[in-house]
Amino acid sequence: MVGQVRFGAGGAARLVYLTILASHTLLAMLVPVLLALTLLAARREAHPRHRLMGRVTLLTWMYVSVTGVVVYVMLRPYSRRAEPTGARDGTAPPLPPRGPRRAAVRARGDRRRGDDSGAR
Repeated sequence: MVGQVRFGAGGAARLVYLTILASHTLLAMLVPVLLALTLLAARREAHPRHRLMGRVTLLTWMYVSVTGVVVYVMLRPYSRRAEPTGARDGTAPPLPPRGPRRAAVRARGDRRRGDDSGAR
């Protein structure tokens, strides 16, 4: 996704999305602090505290990782692929093929224009 994407659903889905996004954002800011405190406890050889902080840090980091994917998946239906603009009439040129076919097109060159730079 590129740029700003707004969540398009309303009602309960929007409330769930905003709750997940807010908790994800706040906890993502907290993870580096927790990591620093965990490493500090280890350096000071405060092993019981280090073990406790390690558990809290790991669980928080895992939650942030999973909710990041959840937020992405929830936003996916509302994002649009950026399309290049074409002529002045607003038509867009065709997009290049994606995936394995793209490599095949590049390898053979564009024979319609007489381009023989591709492999045969």
